[in-house]
Amino acid sequence: MKSTARNRARPKKIKALKLIERNKHREALPLLEAVCRSAPKDGEAWLILGATHGHLGNIQASVHCSEQAVSIMPASIQALDNLALGYQQSGEIKKACAVLERRLALDLQHRDTVNRLAQGLITIGQTDRAIAVYQQFLETHPDDYELHTNLGAAHEYEGELCQAEHHYRRALELQPGLSTARQNLANVFSAQGRTENALQTYRAALESDPNNATARSNYLLNLHYDAECSAHEIYREHVEHMRILGTAENARTFANELDARRPLRIGFVSPDMRTHSVACFFEALLESMDKKKSISYCYADVARPDATTARLRKLSSHWRDISSKNIAGICSRILDDSIDILIDLAGHTSSRNIGVFAAKPAPIQITWLGYPNTTGLHCVDYRLTDTHADPAEHSTPGTEELVHLNDSFLCYKASTDAPEVTTLPARLSGFITFGSFNNLAKVNDQVLWLWARLLGRVTNARLFIKNPSFTDEQTRNTCRKKLVDMGVNPDRIRLAGRTCTREKHLQLYSAVDIGLDTFPYNGTTTTCEALWMGIPVVTKAGNSHAGRVGVSLLNAVNH
Repeated sequence: MKSTARNRARPKKIKALKLIERNKHREALPLLEAVCRSAPKDGEAWLILGATHGHLGNIQASVHCSEQAVSIMPASIQALDNLALGYQQSGEIKKACAVLERRLALDLQHRDTVNRLAQGLITIGQTDRAIAVYQQFLETHPDDYELHTNLGAAHEYEGELCQAEHHYRRALELQPGLSTARQNLANVFSAQGRTENALQTYRAALESDPNNATARSNYLLNLHYDAECSAHEIYREHVEHMRILGTAENARTFANELDARRPLRIGFVSPDMRTHSVACFFEALLESMDKKKSISYCYADVARPDATTARLRKLSSHWRDISSKNIAGICSRILDDSIDILIDLAGHTSSRNIGVFAAKPAPIQITWLGYPNTTGLHCVDYRLTDTHADPAEHSTPGTEELVHLNDSFLCYKASTDAPEVTTLPARLSGFITFGSFNNLAKVNDQVLWLWARLLGRVTNARLFIKNPSFTDEQTRNTCRKKLVDMGVNPDRIRLAGRTCTREKHLQLYSAVDIGLDTFPYNGTTTTCEALWMGIPVVTKAGNSHAGRVGVSLLNAVNH
């Protein structure tokens, strides 16, 4: 009976396949559905129907059909591949990983499955398992430079910087011109506070691939960590690198209606609309916007949304998920929305942002918040700042016109899970603890030398430095050795790495009496966190925006 039903359905299946060969998937659909109804145990028919639905963008239907195909043909590699892809496209990453595990068991040497599985595992927080998958494959394919690069990225994501460095170097031994591995290696150097090595390596990445926009933006960002690089040198580098990028400035006309009675359409572009320091300042602005005067459009380049993303989405008048779009697609969406003012929240912390703004998709463009300097783009009209961060005598040179806001250009919103302020630690310990929770890239040798001198002058004082890079033991030991070589007793040094939650991170401030800011690149979120947790902060006023954010924040709290 089953064979007879399948035989009767066979002509329809053949006809459907011919239609598919001619790219007529929609016409093939009813034929395939009829086959699956009349021969429900025909696994091949379900497989083809699932692939057809997938081609037409019917993801849920594709998943259902692929599930049927797998149940009938559990060892079909094609059915497993299609089902995993459907789960990935529908956001069910955990299910996709389970299917890919089955797929890999059938063919341990299939590198595409290794990559897809490992990336999925990282997405669902199982990076240790992803690392094991990569390592198992590399045991039999030790010269696969792409997977060495990917394994390095997985180690870097886990904070295992030295292991990441090892695999990036191995990838470059196998493929010396591999720009991605070189750029990632530079990222590791930056995270370890090895700024000179980072800058050299970014330059090398750009020499091998001048179109590597991410390496270009990372290079410009890292110039701010170099204590020897002047504000004018940094400005020149920004302008020169953006000249290489090229822009569409003044090449576009806009059809926005000129009606003063209508609310302004204001767009915000950022990859950081998630649990990130930028969101600590952006959320307060978004919830305070007067919807009678302005309509907010959030262009969120967020691949892994979280609870913060959900909060921001509720506050936004219009939410646009741009994570799967290319730069041209993002610009097209912004133009379709007829945005009046487009605001960049990332600067050169995101090369995608820079690419969007270089294309000039809005008549007025502004940069604010996420980057402490100019974009280097003449088509970005304004940069928001204040008179403390950019006074006339220390104004950071840039391509944008400065707009000075009253008081501070920042508005911090504390985390709702912030613990209570505790008793001054020195009252219990009998000694002062100085602390800094800034990124290690900001903690250069000049900063460490000054802190070492401070400990030499304050009897029995301790130094507590906390940042994600200290999750890596060798990086932690290198910093400790520097301080010891500067004359600090190792018993007076406390170093801590990544914490599993924001609440635990904030709890560590209970061990600090006085916060120390970094220079020439000040902290921002870390300074706000310390002040919120009741800790006074000492900053060194610099001669550029990056070195005067501390001045702005302390003036905002009347200190």
